[in-house]
Amino acid sequence: MTVGVLVVGVLAGCTGGGEEPLGLSTVTAEPTPEATPTPTPTPTPATGVVLDMSDPELGIVFEDIPALEGDAADVYNWIATFEQESWRTLKTNEVSPAFSVFTSADVQARMEQIVANNTNDQFRPDGVFHVRISDISVDGDTARATTCIDYGQVTFTDVNGPVTLEDAGLAEPPLMEVTLARNTAGEGLWTIQTSERIGEC
Repeated sequence: MTVGVLVVGVLAGCTGGGEEPLGLSTVTAEPTPEATPTPTPTPTPATGVVLDMSDPELGIVFEDIPALEGDAADVYNWIATFEQESWRTLKTNEVSPAFSVFTSADVQARMEQIVANNTNDQFRPDGVFHVRISDISVDGDTARATTCIDYGQVTFTDVNGPVTLEDAGLAEPPLMEVTLARNTAGEGLWTIQTSERIGEC
């Protein structure tokens, strides 16, 4: 079934071998006669404290939020920002401008491909996206973590109508590995390098 292949393509990893969460985007304001450039969303600044970035309006819930401090907390917040903007991109089929601030060129290119594929097939998700970020480790200027992505409360449609979780290859929640590198542009800043599917959770 074409849809299943396309959805799995949407989940393909930034490094080519794995799979990652669906793409995301933000809505760009309509220009006015005195239009000014649409500002790039500012990702959550470093805080040294874990933030709950659940957003009922967007439809994203972060579960089992750990108690972390310092670099580990900042890494958590950047991954949460990535998941938030990824879900926004999926729902709008427009690549979030925020990706240019805190993700690698490979991740940005992958998101653009996801949006192109989904737009061509009129693929749309809706509902509530659940994420659990865990196993955070920081080693100098690099970090990694895992994310469990639960689409159980998400619905999918494409040009042919509803798409089941089975057809989308998401009957079991994907387990992702995310890698990051410290961004030298400022204290507490991290860049998402890769997000690759490594199994189910």
